[in-house]
This record gives sequence, structure tokens and C-alpha cells, in this order.
Amino acid sequence: MKVVALVSGGKDSTYNMMQCVAAGHEIVALAHLRPPVDSGQDELDSPMFQTVGHWAVEAIARCMDLPLFSQQLRRKCVNGSLHYKPAEEDEVEDMLCLLQKVKDTVDVQGVSVGAILSTYQRVRVENVCSRLHLTSLAYLWQRKQEELLPEMINRGVEAVIIKVAAWGLTPAKHLGKTLGEVQADLVRLSHKCQLNVCGEGGEYETFTLDCPLFKHKRLVLHSTSVIEDDDTDPLAPVAYLKFDVTTQEKEETEMNTSSWSADDGCGDSVLTEDYGSVANAQALPAVPCLSLLNPATHNLSSGVANGASEKADMPPCLRWIVVEPPTSEVVEACTQAERIRAQAELAMQCLQDQLSALSAQLTDVCQVQLYVSDMSNFKLINDVYCKTFNHGPPARACVGLNMASCLRMAVVALTSSSSAAAADDDDDNAGLTCTEQHHHCWSRRYLHVQSVSHWAPANIGPYSQAVQASPITWVAGQIGLVPGKMVLVQGGWQVEGELALRHASRVLEVHSASLEVCALVTVFVTQPQALHHVQTMWNRSTDKRPVLVAVLVPCLPRQAAIEWQVVAVDGEQTGDASSVDCVPSGDGDGNLSVEWTAHEYTCLSSCEADVELKTTVISATVVACSGCSSINLEDTAAHLWQRTREMVTGHGTRCSVVQAQLFIQESCCDTSGGTQQVMQAMAAKHFLSAVDVLVVPVQQLNTGFMTLQLLLT
Repeated sequence: MKVVALVSGGKDSTYNMMQCVAAGHEIVALAHLRPPVDSGQDELDSPMFQTVGHWAVEAIARCMDLPLFSQQLRRKCVNGSLHYKPAEEDEVEDMLCLLQKVKDTVDVQGVSVGAILSTYQRVRVENVCSRLHLTSLAYLWQRKQEELLPEMINRGVEAVIIKVAAWGLTPAKHLGKTLGEVQADLVRLSHKCQLNVCGEGGEYETFTLDCPLFKHKRLVLHSTSVIEDDDTDPLAPVAYLKFDVTTQEKEETEMNTSSWSADDGCGDSVLTEDYGSVANAQALPAVPCLSLLNPATHNLSSGVANGASEKADMPPCLRWIVVEPPTSEVVEACTQAERIRAQAELAMQCLQDQLSALSAQLTDVCQVQLYVSDMSNFKLINDVYCKTFNHGPPARACVGLNMASCLRMAVVALTSSSSAAAADDDDDNAGLTCTEQHHHCWSRRYLHVQSVSHWAPANIGPYSQAVQASPITWVAGQIGLVPGKMVLVQGGWQVEGELALRHASRVLEVHSASLEVCALVTVFVTQPQALHHVQTMWNRSTDKRPVLVAVLVPCLPRQAAIEWQVVAVDGEQTGDASSVDCVPSGDGDGNLSVEWTAHEYTCLSSCEADVELKTTVISATVVACSGCSSINLEDTAAHLWQRTREMVTGHGTRCSVVQAQLFIQESCCDTSGGTQQVMQAMAAKHFLSAVDVLVVPVQQLNTGFMTLQLLLT
């Protein structure tokens, strides 16, 4: 990919360029935003752009033999919220103009950006890139700073500190010093007063004098002077270095002995124990637990909107909604592609109608289960999906099934009559508030990283890596993509599975969670030999034993062999039960064995410390006993729902079904919809309330021939 690099002159933008080259991309131009010439200012008060040292950036371009595109920052920050909505007078639009100018002049497909932890900066670059159809490359994203700083130094980035603005950093001692010279001080201050080692909190700024990408010349500082802020705090003085630079020819040894080369530094390896190593590069450290989520608060009101009377006895909190568009409404006299697109559009319209009936909207959706009959049609369906979901999209898992309809979909949504009013409140990163409703209290947060990095796969489309409606977190389906290259890892289903599970773990870490708090795990595999080994793979990653269901399906996205989907619950496990009972078979010659597993979790409300929230995960697997040759689906479904009701009586009569999926072998299933109708009818008759059940016909299960998977609150 040909890449333009956004550069400030500092170490982060420089090292990210090195990572781009290591990943096989070509830097073809540099782009820089600077203060207006007539402003007389060296530094602007901008939360987005580093401008100190701007006068010397042109020298970096000369050292790299690359064209430099510059844009004056005429605009100010007018949209300071975490989520950026384009505003004509905002400084981000100057970046848009700059990159548009680059794109009009040079053939580029990607943008290099040195963001490490700043969601604010990353989101704005991603916004501009999406508008210009460019790919954001942020290979430093989520790197541990205490490991990243020495890595930069060891790989030949020679940068000097040109600004200080933190307790413990002083102009006299630190300005003009290289990172190697001040590294010990930075580490000491990070331990003593939580200073960000890489300066991610604005503690200091740097300027690069040399790096392996400087071809034949390096920079030398001279004519330096210190400019102090007039209102500086004597305990944390703010000052920057005014300097000139000259170029100096590199010695031959300087060009040949660097410890960095374009063959390393990609950070995309994964340890697979006896499966071997995925890549020959260094392993990326775990992601720090930081508040990098975009919050959307929903004040829950009482009651359910008119039009949802058949489910009015369910509390207006999290809701499970099944959508399967009727094929009869699709015009027959059209091409296959047009029929697929029409069915997808009808499905999205049905979803919006059901949400509207519940006083909810698309921004209230937390999780989407998308099943398609033919993965070759996925692009057509996804094009419609992209037009439906936009800002703050839900997490999503996509799987190919053998079924009559072209797609089948189910979503988890926050339902509230006040959700529409709260939809625009997600820009505020603080002050989350909720109101109690039936002892349930929810706040929706999403993690949507579109930049390519070494952290986890980028979600360039309209789905988030994870969505959290506290205390539940849904992680998007994870496959074994090498994050920095966005291609499937080589090595078979074992390596794919290990890598995909690592992705799920890293996404959870950003939510201050881990695999240890997973309550429900669904594993989709396309190879029979993987079906009975995924439990072992999970057990190697954690001692936690959640409800785990593994199923064999025809196809997964990108022709992957395995896809992990995990649901985490932030709470104490307060209940654990298992049992086995019997159901008469359809032929009367034997019994069906039903194996039950239930886990209950309790946590305190995020808004009322004395309010307990309970979440229950139930799995019921039906196994045919000796002598059983057929089943009575209606009797079996009735038994499942009657027993489920008995198991959740602790919730009272206002139990909400957050997820209800029936995985059933194709040989036992009516794929035209009959099985789903029976399951829903029996739920309405024998359970606490009417339930949408998503019937998922699969080729095989890891145990039994039918598993009912439930998540309740």
C-alpha cells in the first residue's frame, strides 16, 4: 500500500512510519499541519496536533527524500467530544483539506498516524480517512509505553525533547536531550507520579534527528534557546526549545549497523505452544486496561411502547429480537443479486420497525448475529448493512449456514422510551447517568477501532470490536486475522483459533475485562476435527469454565476455519448448577437425555450501589439415548422451556431474555422455519413470557444434536 505519513516531527509519527515499512507498505509522501504564517506562534493550543518544532519538519522530508505537503491550521477545535461529527469550522477539516490535496497529487491508499493511546486523535484520523476512502495505519495503537520507548531507542530513533510540561521535567535538565539520555528519568517519574513514559498525556514533545528511514543524511541541532510559558507553574514548568537544524551526511557505518530492518518490528506473532509460532516478529505485549470507550447513556423509562403488546410483560432493558424477512415480499422478476439485496433491505427495515415499536433505535443495538445462506452473497448483504448502521455500531458475528432464507438475523438492543433523546449524549466522556427500572440499570459503550494496528483486527466496516451494556460485554466474532496485515494467519485451524482467542482477550482488556469473566462462549468451526478440541484450546487460555458451545458450520468470513464469539459478565458468580433429565422420544422406544448447565452472576448497579443486577446463562443439550431413533420436537421444546422457567425463578416473573439461540443439527431441523415456530410457541406457552428464538441449523455440535443457549437478566 502507498502511504502518506502524518508527521509532527516527533518520535511516534517517525516510528509508526518504520512500522509501516516493516509491514510492507511504501511511504510516498509526508503531510504536516502547522500554525498560520501570520500568527507569529510556534505552538497552538490544539488537542489534536503537535505544532512545536513545525519549522524544522521540512528538514525531515529532505532526509527521507520525500515530498512534504503542508497545511496551515486556520480553524480551531469546536467539537471537543470523543466522537467527531464533521464541523466546517473545526481544525480536523484542515486535516481533511491537507489529505485531500495529497490524494489529488499522489497515488496513496493509506495514512500513517502515530497514535498510541489517544482515542480522541485516532477517531478523528479515522473519520477523515473514511471520508477520503483511505486506510488509517496506527501500528503503535495500544502498545505498552514502558516497552515501546526502549524499543524505539534500540531500533535507531534518535529524538530529542523539545517541550516539557509535567512535574519532574525541567527545561534546564531535559530540553535538548535525547530519549536515550532521559529514559531513566522518564521511567522513574512514571513510577513516582504516573507520568506517561511516551508522553501520551502531553508531558513532553520530541523532534526526530535521525532514524533508519533517513537515507543518507541526519539532522543536527544548533542555535537553541528556551522559551518559557509566561504563566508556568514553578513545580511543573512549561517550556519549549526554539532551535535550528542542519543536515549532516551519514557515515557508512550509521547506514549499515542499525538494529532495525524492514523485515522485523511488525509485532504480529502469537505464541501457540505446541502449534508453533505464527510469525517471525516480536510478540506484541498485552493491551493496557484504559477507558477508551465511547459512552452512550440511556435513561430507562417504565413501560413498553404500543405495538409490542405480545411482549409487554418483559422489562424495558435488554431485548433479543429475531429478524427473518419474508421472501414472499421480495419481487420475483429480478436478478439473483437484486433479490438478495431486496431481502437484506427488507430485513433492515423489519429491524427498524421492531426497534421503533419498542421506543428504540439503531444506536441502541449492542450485538448482531448475522447468518447467511451463501457467503458469496455477503458483500451484497453487507452493503445494505453498511447503509443501516453508522455511528456507534453494534458488535457483530457473521456465519454461513445451510438454510432456506438468504439471511437470518437477531440483535440485542437496549429498549427505552427515552432512548431517542439519549442518542446524542454519547459525545460526553464523563457524567454517565442512568435511572433504575425494574432494578436494572444500563449504559451502552462501544469500542470501534478502524485503524490497522498490531493490537487486534481493524473493524473498517460498521461493527464494533465490542459493545458493553454494563454488566454485559459482547465481543464481535473473532477470526485468525494477522492484525497488521489483515490476512488469515497460516498454519491451520489450531493457529487460527489461538490467534482469534488472543484478539478476543485483547478487546476485553480495553473494557477492563478478560477471558476470566466470560460467561458464554460460542465457537463456530468449519473443520470436523476442530469441533472437539476447542474446549482444550479454551482451557489452555484460562481456568474459567463458562458455558461453551461448539458447532460445525459450512462457511465463515474470509474462509476462516474458526470463529470465537464471547460474552463477558462483570459480576460475581453466585450460582452454579448442573443436572440431567429425560424426555420421552418421538418413537416411544427410548428417551432423550437433557444435560443442563446454569451459571448465575450478580453485580451491583453502576448507578445505585445497593441495587443488584442478576444475569443467568443456561445451556441445555439434548442427547439421544440408546434405542432412540426419533424426537418429538414439540414435546422436547415444551420440556426445555418448562425446566428453564424452574431454573430462573430467582429472577421473579419479570425475567428478560437477552439471547435465545437453538443450535440444532440440520437432520433434525426444518430449515424453512417450522422449528423456529415450534420453539417460539412452546416458549410463549410454558415460559415466563413470549420469546424470540433464533434457530440455527448446523452440521454438527460438539455434544448432542440440539443445544438451547440462553442469556437472561
